[in-house]
Amino acid sequence: VSVLYWAPQPRRPATAAYPLEEAEAAWGMSLYFFSKLEEGNPATCVGAHRSLPLAAYAMGNKALIVGEEGDVIATVQRAASNVSALAWHPHQPVLAVGWHDGNMSIWNQNGPEPSHTGAPQHESSGVVAVAWTDGNVLCSASKTGAAVVWMYEAPKLGVIHNARCNTVAAIRSLVPLHGTDDKPSDEPRFLATAGGAEAFMIDDGQQAHTCFQIDQDSAIVSLLWSPQSRVILVLSSTSTVYQYHLAPDDNAHLQSKNKLSIGPNADASSSTMVWAFPGIAAIATGDDTVRMYNVAEEAMYTVALPESSADGPNAQPQRINALASCRRKHLFAAGTRLGRIVVWSFNGTAKSDDESDWQVATSMDAPHRYAVDRLHFTARGAMIMSQGAITSTLQETTRLRAYGHNAMAVQTAPDTAVIITHNSGASFTLRNGTRIKALDVAMPQVVVHTGRHLEIYSLTESTGSVTQLHSVEMPSSVVAVHPDGVLTYKDNKVTLQTLQLHPLQSVGFNEAEGTPTLIDVMGDFCCVVTSINKLKVCRISPRDLKVIGPARQLQPGEDTDAADQGPFVISRARINARGKKVAFLRKPAAGGRPDTRVHVLDLDTDVVSSYDLAQLGQTPVDVCWNRPSSLGAPGGPAETECLLLAVETAPLKAAPGSDDAGGDASILHAEGEGEGDKPSAARESRQVCSFFAAPNGVMLHHHEPLPKDIVCVAGVTVPNLILCSATGPNPNDHKQVQRRLRDFDGMANDDAKLRDALVQFAYCSTIGNMDEAYKNVKTIKDASVWSNLARMCVSSGRMDVAEVCLANMKDAVAARALREARQEAEPEVAQASLAMSLGMLDEAEKLLRQAKRNDLLTELYAACGKWDVATKHAETHDRIRIFPTLYRHAQHLEGAGEFEEALKLYQKARCYGNEGPRILFMANRVDELRATVTRSDDKELIKWWAQFLESTNDIDGAIQQYSRVNDGFNQVRLLCERRPPDIDRAIELVADPELPSARGAAYFIARHFEEQRSIQQAMQFYDTAGAYKNALRLAKENDMTADIVSISLKCGDKHVALESGAFFEERGMYDKAAQLYQKGGDSQRAIDVCIKGGLYDELHRISESLDAAADPETFIAMAEHFIVSGHHAKAVQMLVFGKAFNEALQLCVDNDVPLTEEMAEAMTLPKSSSQEDEEYRISLLKKIAKVAKAQESWYLACKKYTQAGGGGQGGE
Repeated sequence: VSVLYWAPQPRRPATAAYPLEEAEAAWGMSLYFFSKLEEGNPATCVGAHRSLPLAAYAMGNKALIVGEEGDVIATVQRAASNVSALAWHPHQPVLAVGWHDGNMSIWNQNGPEPSHTGAPQHESSGVVAVAWTDGNVLCSASKTGAAVVWMYEAPKLGVIHNARCNTVAAIRSLVPLHGTDDKPSDEPRFLATAGGAEAFMIDDGQQAHTCFQIDQDSAIVSLLWSPQSRVILVLSSTSTVYQYHLAPDDNAHLQSKNKLSIGPNADASSSTMVWAFPGIAAIATGDDTVRMYNVAEEAMYTVALPESSADGPNAQPQRINALASCRRKHLFAAGTRLGRIVVWSFNGTAKSDDESDWQVATSMDAPHRYAVDRLHFTARGAMIMSQGAITSTLQETTRLRAYGHNAMAVQTAPDTAVIITHNSGASFTLRNGTRIKALDVAMPQVVVHTGRHLEIYSLTESTGSVTQLHSVEMPSSVVAVHPDGVLTYKDNKVTLQTLQLHPLQSVGFNEAEGTPTLIDVMGDFCCVVTSINKLKVCRISPRDLKVIGPARQLQPGEDTDAADQGPFVISRARINARGKKVAFLRKPAAGGRPDTRVHVLDLDTDVVSSYDLAQLGQTPVDVCWNRPSSLGAPGGPAETECLLLAVETAPLKAAPGSDDAGGDASILHAEGEGEGDKPSAARESRQVCSFFAAPNGVMLHHHEPLPKDIVCVAGVTVPNLILCSATGPNPNDHKQVQRRLRDFDGMANDDAKLRDALVQFAYCSTIGNMDEAYKNVKTIKDASVWSNLARMCVSSGRMDVAEVCLANMKDAVAARALREARQEAEPEVAQASLAMSLGMLDEAEKLLRQAKRNDLLTELYAACGKWDVATKHAETHDRIRIFPTLYRHAQHLEGAGEFEEALKLYQKARCYGNEGPRILFMANRVDELRATVTRSDDKELIKWWAQFLESTNDIDGAIQQYSRVNDGFNQVRLLCERRPPDIDRAIELVADPELPSARGAAYFIARHFEEQRSIQQAMQFYDTAGAYKNALRLAKENDMTADIVSISLKCGDKHVALESGAFFEERGMYDKAAQLYQKGGDSQRAIDVCIKGGLYDELHRISESLDAAADPETFIAMAEHFIVSGHHAKAVQMLVFGKAFNEALQLCVDNDVPLTEEMAEAMTLPKSSSQEDEEYRISLLKKIAKVAKAQESWYLACKKYTQAGGGGQGGE
């Protein structure tokens, strides 16, 4: 017997669970061991049933049908001929056997003796290939190309029709063209190959026709059929993969052809191909690499053999010789010419194109280092293989583990266990030479049961020796060890015996109680579970074994679904240190739905409570109670400490359909396609979960994934989980790992007071009593304790307690962040802030999602360095932060020296114009910068580059770059500043209507002409550039009065107009001064100038331009001028505008100026609340009415008298 150990397997898709044994086998709890079936003649054929635990192999004139453990179930034998081919029915326990003399045999597990049928078509040559369709149709083929299609009607075969392939070579393989599950094939069809380039279609015709033909210089080696995509995959002798599509009319059309690249040392003669997963073909070409071909994506990638400690520098190269797969368990295996078998676990989907989706699950060497010729998976994941004249099975056995008095024991091989002491870490290797079926430890004793014998060993720490004390025949493997003796089951009694095997006391079991199947010891208590799920609890004393209470029936709790109430078997049962509670796991008795719950029976109340691990995406594997360090001390352990239990779990796995991909590489086969989903990261690995068995149920305390090097959870002793770690298959590779429970980080092992307080804290926080949890630890100064309490506050939402925790932790930054976060409207934001401060990023993300704070989620992802996730999240949910996130990511990459990626992200963030040149410039990559600018259309970038060229005095280059962005201003500027200047070109650009920006640059042309004393041209271009002050300066310097006036009026700047007006006033040019003063808005100075210069016409023009909003003093001055000049009507108007109403009325009377209604209305004041103002208003109205009456304006006079309240006067 040879053995394999392997570290925990990786993830696999999960929707429903396998039974417990399969969860253990798939996740590192199992061991593979070899069982040699027969040695002598080489196995000519090997095959395994794809849905039943059956396999078959042929040696000489017999075919042997075996179970998964290698036990021979039946033999099909004929004296006159040897077996040449065999094939299993896809669904029934039926085996078809072909013989060298052309006969066919059928073996049915549920039928009579095998039936033998002869076929005339095969008489001249033996049967070389046999294949079933997805129904009861069978096809056999002979060396001469003859094929017979049979119908199986139990117990015999009947011929449907014959066919012949047009080949002189022998038919080597048959592939049934299955239909899909929802659309079975309408008629039996097969593809046949004969070692050449042709593939023949065998249907209901008498002559098989050519379906397709590959290149003439090669031959078909392997052929696969995918019914859902109707793809035929072909591997040729030249290592070329052909992909055909089979049309409904049975014509195959070539879709692709890929030539594989293989090494010079590869042996293409051993090439083979199988379905590794639906839609993914595995190809071996005689080297140490498996090539995975994704049919849907037409993509190829490689999976290499792992390195082994047996591979030395002079070792021969491993060449893959055989392939097999187990669809049900997502496993794929390869066998090599040196006898190595490697198993991979698949965690991808049908679209997978990544090597990382295939993770090594097992690597082992067969006992005989012969080439693996054939390799098959059985329906449940065991293997059968042939190595020349040796045929073997590879069986799985569940790993045993025990954690007892001061030591743990873990099975590392079927016949080997390693024992590691708890305190000193001393390691012992126990190898008994036979298979270990039961194992328990209580230092310094170890008990082992081999299936027939009970063996007791003693360990000596000082010498590291293992000494066998006793070995006695014991039929039952129900054994356990206690420091005071050994518990065994025999003759319907569980007996406590001394270590010398002298019986002390027994507990009997009657027929109604069943036969003991499980026994567990914790401290001075033990529990025994029987075959009918009865439970007995006993107390152990140095010389006594006493039953406590009646036998109880173990049943699931009342909250268990009706579907889980069917027949079941107790697979694990553990009693706690106070003998008050029993935790147990169940598995269905026969094909039922797996139980994903951990159950706890309270022996005081007989109430069973449970926790369903399916909500964590897990299924339980093993359970253990806390083994208190005070166990055996006076007074015993505290009650709360005995309520803690740990559960090792494995991910829930998909329950896939039948395994279509497990056939021999020499017998071509078919498989359908399908897709699965990868599970989330939180559910894809094994976990360890801690619980408290509280009065109101089993409460989850914490769960976390187990590292891949952890073989199993051996036990728990507060404050540590006791784990077994391994880096290889040898016992010396195993070690004990003590891992702190969540709420005990940072505490010292010997601090009993702190430990007790933390146990109480963990219990109270788990059941939701945060106030009591706080009371238990408020006097503790250890920062780690407060950190754990703060973690509890994340889930409980007690931010007031969290602030106290952070204060005790002296984390001022986190405390401030929490205070600020509590100002937000959503309470989850404060919880998320606390979680981030404590490194609980997953919890923070979940809380922010609950609060729908996508802005903070984006910030969280960025702060964690998950830039791709942050960007994707911003694009989907937080679009306002897309560009800032990209920009920050680019800054991060720039800081890390990844300039190329940073430049790409700056481009996406739309800030490349500034950041890109900066990075290239700082890196002195000028040539690359020039090339980047040349290719770019970014105007900002081009303009920056022009400025850079200008700074390096490359004026021509700068002008060229400015012209690319139509920057006329800088072009003209440089054309004028260069030596010699190109004024003509500059003038052309200024005059170009498509370059409006160039007009401002006319200033530089004007400066040039000014330097050349071309005053008129300089003024012209100053005017064009809008530099009016410079133009005026030149005009004043050169007494160009007309230009001064025109420029001042054109400028629009009042200050310029006033300055020019003063200029002309000083020189006595009053007309120009008045005009410019008026343009500058200083009417008073304009009037003064007009008066000073006697410019009456100008004065009249000014008066006409004034309105009532002007300064009253201006109107008064104008009125005085008009009175002097005799323009009394104009004077009256000015006085009215200046609000000199009495003077205006008097002027009307004295000079007989007509009082118009407009003037009267202008002098009518609004009513006022002031008596004085009102008296003045009425007086003024009467004066207006009197003047109107004198001028015989009766209507106006009447109106004003009425407004003044003088109706009598109005009627005079």
